[in-house]
Amino acid sequence: MASFLYDGSKLSLICLHFNTFSYSNRNLIYDIRESDLPSKRYKDVWNEGICYDEVNGIINEEKEPSEADKWMKNYQTKFTITLDEHIDGFKKNNPKKRYRDLYYILNVIFYRIKLIDKYSSFHDFIEETIRGYTKNILRVYDKDNFHENPINVSNYNQVEIENSKKIDNLCEDIDYIDKNIEQINSSSQCQNIQSFIQQENQELKAIYEDSSDKYSYILQFYNYPSFNHFENIIQKIYCKSHVSDARSPEVHDSDVTYQNLRKHITALSILSPLGILLIGFFLIKTTPIGNWINTRIRKKIIFWNKLNDDENHKIVENNCEYSQINSNNDKYDMLYHSIDNY
Repeated sequence: MASFLYDGSKLSLICLHFNTFSYSNRNLIYDIRESDLPSKRYKDVWNEGICYDEVNGIINEEKEPSEADKWMKNYQTKFTITLDEHIDGFKKNNPKKRYRDLYYILNVIFYRIKLIDKYSSFHDFIEETIRGYTKNILRVYDKDNFHENPINVSNYNQVEIENSKKIDNLCEDIDYIDKNIEQINSSSQCQNIQSFIQQENQELKAIYEDSSDKYSYILQFYNYPSFNHFENIIQKIYCKSHVSDARSPEVHDSDVTYQNLRKHITALSILSPLGILLIGFFLIKTTPIGNWINTRIRKKIIFWNKLNDDENHKIVENNCEYSQINSNNDKYDMLYHSIDNY
Protein backbone atom coordinates (compact mmCIF):
# COMPACT_ATOMS: atom_id res chain seq x y z
CA MET A 1 0.00 0.00 0.00
CA ALA A 2 1.34 3.43 -0.82
CA SER A 3 0.43 6.97 0.32
CA PHE A 4 0.90 10.01 -1.90
CA LEU A 5 1.11 13.79 -1.29
CA TYR A 6 0.43 16.64 -3.74
CA ASP A 7 1.83 20.12 -2.91
CA GLY A 8 0.01 22.16 -5.61
CA SER A 9 3.06 23.15 -7.68
CA LYS A 10 4.40 19.74 -8.38
CA LEU A 11 3.50 16.15 -7.78
CA SER A 12 5.53 14.50 -5.02
CA LEU A 13 5.28 10.79 -4.77
CA ILE A 14 6.28 9.51 -1.36
CA CYS A 15 6.22 5.84 -0.67
CA LEU A 16 5.55 5.57 3.05
CA HIS A 17 5.16 1.84 3.20
CA PHE A 18 5.23 -0.93 0.60
CA ASN A 19 4.08 -4.41 1.42
CA THR A 20 5.51 -6.80 -1.16
CA PHE A 21 3.86 -10.16 -1.73
CA SER A 22 6.50 -12.87 -1.33
CA TYR A 23 6.95 -16.43 -0.11
CA SER A 24 8.65 -15.17 3.03
CA ASN A 25 5.41 -13.60 4.29
CA ARG A 26 3.79 -16.95 4.88
CA ASN A 27 6.51 -17.85 7.40
CA LEU A 28 5.82 -14.91 9.73
CA ILE A 29 3.53 -17.22 11.72
CA TYR A 30 4.91 -20.74 11.54
CA ASP A 31 2.34 -23.53 11.37
CA ILE A 32 3.64 -26.11 13.88
CA ARG A 33 3.13 -29.66 12.67
CA GLU A 34 3.27 -33.05 14.31
CA SER A 35 6.65 -33.64 12.65
CA ASP A 36 8.02 -30.64 14.59
CA LEU A 37 7.72 -32.45 17.90
CA PRO A 38 11.27 -33.22 19.10
CA SER A 39 10.61 -36.96 19.32
CA LYS A 40 9.91 -36.99 15.59
CA ARG A 41 12.22 -34.24 14.45
CA TYR A 42 15.33 -35.81 16.00
CA LYS A 43 14.30 -39.44 15.72
CA ASP A 44 17.03 -40.45 13.25
CA VAL A 45 19.47 -37.59 13.68
CA TRP A 46 22.34 -39.88 14.77
CA ASN A 47 21.80 -42.76 12.34
CA GLU A 48 24.20 -41.59 9.68
CA GLY A 49 26.84 -40.41 12.15
CA ILE A 50 27.13 -43.79 13.87
CA CYS A 51 26.67 -45.84 10.67
CA TYR A 52 23.57 -47.39 12.20
CA ASP A 53 22.48 -49.36 9.14
CA GLU A 54 25.93 -50.93 8.90
CA VAL A 55 26.14 -52.08 12.51
CA ASN A 56 22.49 -53.14 12.53
CA GLY A 57 23.19 -55.39 9.57
CA ILE A 58 26.25 -56.87 11.32
CA ILE A 59 24.16 -57.73 14.38
CA ASN A 60 21.12 -59.06 12.52
CA GLU A 61 23.21 -61.28 10.25
CA GLU A 62 25.78 -62.09 12.98
CA LYS A 63 28.67 -61.22 10.69
CA GLU A 64 32.32 -61.87 11.56
CA PRO A 65 34.12 -59.59 14.05
CA SER A 66 36.23 -58.26 11.16
CA GLU A 67 33.08 -56.51 9.91
CA ALA A 68 32.65 -54.89 13.31
CA ASP A 69 36.22 -53.63 13.04
CA LYS A 70 35.33 -51.93 9.75
CA TRP A 71 32.28 -50.41 11.39
CA MET A 72 34.38 -48.88 14.18
CA LYS A 73 36.66 -47.21 11.63
CA ASN A 74 33.71 -45.87 9.66
CA TYR A 75 32.11 -44.68 12.90
CA GLN A 76 35.11 -42.53 13.73
CA THR A 77 34.96 -40.88 10.31
CA LYS A 78 31.21 -40.34 10.06
CA PHE A 79 30.74 -39.24 13.65
CA THR A 80 32.88 -36.12 13.31
CA ILE A 81 31.24 -35.26 9.99
CA THR A 82 27.82 -35.41 11.64
CA LEU A 83 28.95 -33.19 14.49
CA ASP A 84 30.36 -30.65 12.04
CA GLU A 85 26.97 -30.50 10.32
CA HIS A 86 24.69 -30.51 13.36
CA ILE A 87 26.59 -29.29 16.42
CA ASP A 88 25.25 -25.72 16.19
CA GLY A 89 21.69 -27.01 15.98
CA PHE A 90 22.29 -29.39 18.87
CA LYS A 91 23.53 -26.57 21.09
CA LYS A 92 20.37 -24.56 20.41
CA ASN A 93 17.90 -27.40 20.89
CA ASN A 94 18.31 -29.23 24.18
CA PRO A 95 21.90 -30.48 23.62
CA LYS A 96 21.94 -32.72 26.69
CA LYS A 97 18.92 -34.57 25.36
CA ARG A 98 20.58 -34.96 21.95
CA TYR A 99 23.55 -36.67 23.61
CA ARG A 100 21.25 -38.87 25.67
CA ASP A 101 19.59 -39.91 22.42
CA LEU A 102 23.02 -40.97 21.18
CA TYR A 103 23.68 -43.10 24.24
CA TYR A 104 20.25 -44.71 24.11
CA ILE A 105 21.16 -46.01 20.66
CA LEU A 106 24.71 -47.03 21.56
CA ASN A 107 23.61 -48.88 24.69
CA VAL A 108 21.16 -50.95 22.68
CA ILE A 109 23.90 -51.73 20.15
CA PHE A 110 26.32 -52.85 22.86
CA TYR A 111 23.61 -54.94 24.49
CA ARG A 112 22.78 -56.71 21.23
CA ILE A 113 26.46 -57.35 20.40
CA LYS A 114 26.92 -59.10 23.73
CA LEU A 115 24.19 -61.55 22.79
CA ILE A 116 26.21 -62.83 19.80
CA ASP A 117 28.34 -65.84 20.77
CA LYS A 118 31.16 -65.18 18.31
CA TYR A 119 31.67 -61.73 19.88
CA SER A 120 32.16 -63.03 23.42
CA SER A 121 35.85 -62.09 23.38
CA PHE A 122 35.42 -58.89 21.34
CA HIS A 123 32.36 -57.05 22.65
CA ASP A 124 34.17 -55.39 25.56
CA PHE A 125 36.86 -54.06 23.22
CA ILE A 126 34.23 -52.76 20.78
CA GLU A 127 32.31 -51.01 23.54
CA GLU A 128 35.39 -49.45 25.14
CA THR A 129 36.67 -48.22 21.78
CA ILE A 130 33.41 -46.60 20.73
CA ARG A 131 32.70 -45.11 24.15
CA GLY A 132 36.21 -43.69 24.49
CA TYR A 133 36.18 -42.12 21.04
CA THR A 134 32.68 -40.67 21.49
CA LYS A 135 33.51 -39.19 24.88
CA ASN A 136 36.71 -37.52 23.68
CA ILE A 137 35.10 -36.04 20.57
CA LEU A 138 32.02 -34.69 22.36
CA ARG A 139 34.20 -33.07 25.00
CA VAL A 140 35.98 -31.20 22.24
CA TYR A 141 32.80 -30.14 20.44
CA ASP A 142 30.58 -29.33 23.42
CA LYS A 143 32.23 -29.82 26.79
CA ASP A 144 29.64 -27.65 28.58
CA ASN A 145 26.68 -29.90 27.77
CA PHE A 146 28.23 -33.33 27.43
CA HIS A 147 27.86 -35.85 30.25
CA GLU A 148 29.23 -39.33 29.79
CA ASN A 149 26.48 -41.92 29.56
CA PRO A 150 23.91 -40.23 31.86
CA ILE A 151 21.48 -43.12 31.42
CA ASN A 152 20.77 -45.22 34.48
CA VAL A 153 20.20 -48.68 33.02
CA SER A 154 20.94 -51.92 34.84
CA ASN A 155 22.87 -54.51 32.85
CA TYR A 156 22.01 -52.81 29.54
CA ASN A 157 18.53 -54.25 29.52
CA GLN A 158 17.13 -53.44 26.07
CA VAL A 159 13.56 -53.04 27.28
CA GLU A 160 14.63 -50.60 29.99
CA ILE A 161 16.72 -48.62 27.53
CA GLU A 162 13.87 -48.30 25.05
CA ASN A 163 11.37 -47.38 27.76
CA SER A 164 13.77 -44.79 29.14
CA LYS A 165 14.13 -43.26 25.70
CA LYS A 166 10.36 -43.15 25.16
CA ILE A 167 9.74 -41.48 28.52
CA ASP A 168 12.56 -39.01 27.85
CA ASN A 169 11.01 -38.26 24.45
CA LEU A 170 7.62 -37.70 26.03
CA CYS A 171 9.10 -35.29 28.55
CA GLU A 172 10.75 -33.29 25.79
CA ASP A 173 7.58 -33.22 23.69
CA ILE A 174 5.57 -32.04 26.71
CA ASP A 175 8.13 -29.32 27.35
CA TYR A 176 7.99 -28.24 23.70
CA ILE A 177 4.18 -28.13 23.74
CA ASP A 178 4.13 -26.08 26.93
CA LYS A 179 6.51 -23.50 25.43
CA ASN A 180 4.63 -23.28 22.13
CA ILE A 181 1.05 -23.80 23.28
CA GLU A 182 -0.43 -20.75 21.50
CA GLN A 183 1.02 -21.72 18.13
CA ILE A 184 -0.02 -25.34 18.60
CA ASN A 185 -3.61 -24.35 19.41
CA SER A 186 -3.67 -22.36 16.16
CA SER A 187 -1.94 -25.06 14.14
CA SER A 188 -3.66 -26.83 11.24
CA GLN A 189 -2.42 -30.09 12.81
CA CYS A 190 -3.39 -29.27 16.39
CA GLN A 191 -5.71 -32.26 16.68
CA ASN A 192 -3.02 -34.57 15.29
CA ILE A 193 -0.58 -33.32 17.91
CA GLN A 194 -3.17 -33.60 20.66
CA SER A 195 -4.10 -37.16 19.71
CA PHE A 196 -0.46 -38.25 19.49
CA ILE A 197 0.61 -36.80 22.83
CA GLN A 198 -2.46 -38.16 24.64
CA GLN A 199 -1.78 -41.67 23.36
CA GLU A 200 1.91 -41.53 24.26
CA ASN A 201 1.12 -40.23 27.72
CA GLN A 202 -1.44 -42.95 28.35
CA GLU A 203 0.85 -45.80 27.26
CA LEU A 204 3.98 -44.58 29.04
CA LYS A 205 2.19 -43.62 32.24
CA ALA A 206 1.34 -47.29 32.80
CA ILE A 207 4.99 -48.29 32.24
CA TYR A 208 6.24 -45.52 34.51
CA GLU A 209 3.88 -46.31 37.37
CA ASP A 210 4.78 -49.98 37.18
CA SER A 211 8.52 -49.23 37.64
CA SER A 212 8.81 -45.62 38.75
CA ASP A 213 12.02 -46.38 40.63
CA LYS A 214 13.73 -47.15 37.30
CA TYR A 215 12.52 -44.10 35.39
CA SER A 216 11.91 -41.31 37.90
CA TYR A 217 15.40 -39.87 37.33
CA ILE A 218 14.39 -38.95 33.76
CA LEU A 219 11.73 -36.51 34.99
CA GLN A 220 14.43 -34.71 36.96
CA PHE A 221 16.09 -33.65 33.69
CA TYR A 222 13.03 -31.42 33.14
CA ASN A 223 12.23 -30.58 36.77
CA TYR A 224 8.87 -32.32 36.53
CA PRO A 225 7.53 -33.28 39.99
CA SER A 226 5.60 -36.31 38.75
CA PHE A 227 4.13 -37.98 35.70
CA ASN A 228 0.73 -36.51 36.58
CA HIS A 229 2.13 -33.08 35.76
CA PHE A 230 1.90 -33.96 32.07
CA GLU A 231 -1.90 -33.94 32.24
CA ASN A 232 -1.91 -30.29 33.26
CA ILE A 233 0.02 -29.34 30.15
CA ILE A 234 -1.92 -31.60 27.78
CA GLN A 235 -5.17 -30.00 28.99
CA LYS A 236 -3.92 -26.65 27.65
CA ILE A 237 -4.38 -27.98 24.13
CA TYR A 238 -7.85 -26.98 22.95
CA CYS A 239 -7.30 -26.43 19.18
CA LYS A 240 -8.81 -23.19 17.85
CA SER A 241 -9.28 -24.81 14.46
CA HIS A 242 -11.49 -27.89 14.52
CA VAL A 243 -10.47 -29.01 11.05
CA SER A 244 -7.40 -31.22 11.13
CA ASP A 245 -5.13 -30.74 8.16
CA ALA A 246 -3.41 -34.04 7.39
CA ARG A 247 -2.27 -32.95 3.96
CA SER A 248 1.33 -32.73 2.90
CA PRO A 249 3.40 -29.59 3.62
CA GLU A 250 3.57 -28.92 -0.14
CA VAL A 251 -0.23 -28.82 -0.44
CA HIS A 252 -0.49 -26.70 2.68
CA ASP A 253 2.08 -24.21 1.39
CA SER A 254 0.27 -24.04 -1.96
CA ASP A 255 -2.96 -23.13 -0.18
CA VAL A 256 -1.20 -20.39 1.78
CA THR A 257 0.34 -19.04 -1.42
CA TYR A 258 -3.05 -19.09 -3.18
CA GLN A 259 -4.78 -17.26 -0.33
CA ASN A 260 -2.10 -14.58 -0.21
CA LEU A 261 -2.20 -14.25 -3.99
CA ARG A 262 -5.98 -13.68 -3.88
CA LYS A 263 -5.49 -10.91 -1.33
CA HIS A 264 -2.77 -9.40 -3.52
CA ILE A 265 -4.99 -9.45 -6.62
CA THR A 266 -7.94 -8.01 -4.67
CA ALA A 267 -5.80 -5.11 -3.48
CA LEU A 268 -4.76 -4.37 -7.04
CA SER A 269 -8.31 -4.63 -8.37
CA ILE A 270 -9.62 -1.91 -6.01
CA LEU A 271 -6.78 0.49 -6.67
CA SER A 272 -8.29 3.82 -7.85
CA PRO A 273 -7.57 5.25 -11.34
CA LEU A 274 -5.80 8.16 -9.66
CA GLY A 275 -3.57 5.74 -7.80
CA ILE A 276 -2.69 3.98 -11.06
CA LEU A 277 -1.79 7.35 -12.65
CA LEU A 278 0.35 8.29 -9.67
CA ILE A 279 2.15 4.95 -9.72
CA GLY A 280 2.77 5.41 -13.44
CA PHE A 281 4.19 8.87 -12.78
CA PHE A 282 6.40 7.44 -10.05
CA LEU A 283 7.73 4.73 -12.37
CA ILE A 284 8.49 7.27 -15.12
CA LYS A 285 10.36 9.55 -12.71
CA THR A 286 12.37 6.99 -10.78
CA THR A 287 12.99 3.99 -13.02
CA PRO A 288 14.66 3.28 -16.40
CA ILE A 289 11.16 3.11 -17.86
CA GLY A 290 11.06 6.91 -17.78
CA ASN A 291 14.24 7.25 -19.86
CA TRP A 292 12.93 4.74 -22.37
CA ILE A 293 9.60 6.58 -22.70
CA ASN A 294 11.33 9.97 -23.02
CA THR A 295 13.60 8.63 -25.76
CA ARG A 296 10.64 7.23 -27.64
CA ILE A 297 8.74 10.51 -27.33
CA ARG A 298 11.72 12.57 -28.58
CA LYS A 299 12.09 10.30 -31.59
CA LYS A 300 8.38 10.69 -32.35
CA ILE A 301 8.60 14.48 -32.04
CA ILE A 302 11.61 14.63 -34.39
CA PHE A 303 9.79 12.38 -36.85
CA TRP A 304 6.63 14.49 -36.82
CA ASN A 305 8.59 17.75 -37.04
CA LYS A 306 10.44 16.45 -40.07
CA LEU A 307 7.17 15.25 -41.58
CA ASN A 308 5.57 18.67 -40.96
CA ASP A 309 8.56 20.45 -42.56
CA ASP A 310 8.21 18.31 -45.66
CA GLU A 311 4.50 19.00 -45.84
CA ASN A 312 5.03 22.73 -45.37
CA HIS A 313 7.65 22.74 -48.08
CA LYS A 314 5.25 21.04 -50.48
CA ILE A 315 2.49 23.48 -49.58
CA VAL A 316 4.78 26.44 -50.27
CA GLU A 317 5.77 25.00 -53.63
CA ASN A 318 2.14 24.39 -54.54
CA ASN A 319 1.23 27.89 -53.49
CA CYS A 320 3.96 29.31 -55.68
CA GLU A 321 2.75 27.37 -58.68
CA TYR A 322 -0.81 28.33 -57.93
CA SER A 323 0.17 31.98 -57.61
CA GLN A 324 1.84 31.94 -60.99
CA ILE A 325 -1.22 30.42 -62.64
CA ASN A 326 -3.54 32.82 -60.89
CA SER A 327 -1.42 35.79 -61.87
CA ASN A 328 -1.83 34.89 -65.54
CA ASN A 329 -5.55 34.40 -65.08
CA ASP A 330 -5.76 37.76 -63.37
CA LYS A 331 -4.26 39.38 -66.45
CA TYR A 332 -6.84 37.85 -68.68
CA ASP A 333 -9.51 38.69 -66.19
CA MET A 334 -8.41 42.27 -66.00
CA LEU A 335 -8.41 42.54 -69.77
CA TYR A 336 -11.83 41.02 -69.95
CA HIS A 337 -13.23 43.45 -67.46
CA SER A 338 -11.50 46.35 -69.09
CA ILE A 339 -13.13 45.50 -72.41
CA ASP A 340 -16.51 45.35 -70.72
CA ASN A 341 -15.92 48.72 -69.23
CA TYR A 342 -15.39 50.16 -72.64
